[in-house]
Amino acid sequence: MQNNKDKLILALDTPDSKTAFKLLPPLEGLIHNVKVGPGLFIQEGPKLIEKLHKKGYRVFLDLKLHDIPNTVRLGVKGAKKLGVWMLSVHLLGGERMLREALGEAEGNPFLVGITVLTSLNGEDLNQMGVGRSPKEQVGLLAQMAKQVGLNGVVASPQETAMLRAKLGPKFILVTPGIRLPESSKDDQERTLSPLDALKAGADYLVIGRPILEAPDPKQSLLSILGSIEETKKS
Repeated sequence: MQNNKDKLILALDTPDSKTAFKLLPPLEGLIHNVKVGPGLFIQEGPKLIEKLHKKGYRVFLDLKLHDIPNTVRLGVKGAKKLGVWMLSVHLLGGERMLREALGEAEGNPFLVGITVLTSLNGEDLNQMGVGRSPKEQVGLLAQMAKQVGLNGVVASPQETAMLRAKLGPKFILVTPGIRLPESSKDDQERTLSPLDALKAGADYLVIGRPILEAPDPKQSLLSILGSIEETKKS
């Protein structure tokens, strides 16, 4: 059974590895999982993943791979060599792309599909020619992900309850867009508090700026861990 520390994924959305490794020591023992996105990975490369592994962190490599099937397969192959715990692929790449990715991964790393970015709202989707609401689009893509065999999806916490009811208890739900009640939404559109997201059925909460940009990151993290203790009482 997961403890609360295992449910959190710290988003290392920092400009470089020097900044990241300066932030991590005060949080040691409070966080087990970290997310590395395109910005930091392009800046620092595979050596960053190796350093994080040596310090005992599980790495969610959030590259949102989206290309022709063979190119994505090669990306998954590279991520597998790095030994990452979880890797994201974009569901808009379609079934063929997803099946190629799954065939290469063979269950390691976990593959989670990106549904609709948390920075997008209904008007944004309409501008892109998507006539469905964010919730409808997320549901459609997540259903495809499960049918194809992905381990889970990444979706905003506002869709979590719907996805949990639709896709069952074993399908992994990773939820970015987590904000504390007192936090700014920044560029996020579809947000929820850590406690509410977990109550809705999230498996993992991706949290970055509410911790990284706090005056005291450790205290912010402790506050988040304290707030989600209530899920044990529910």
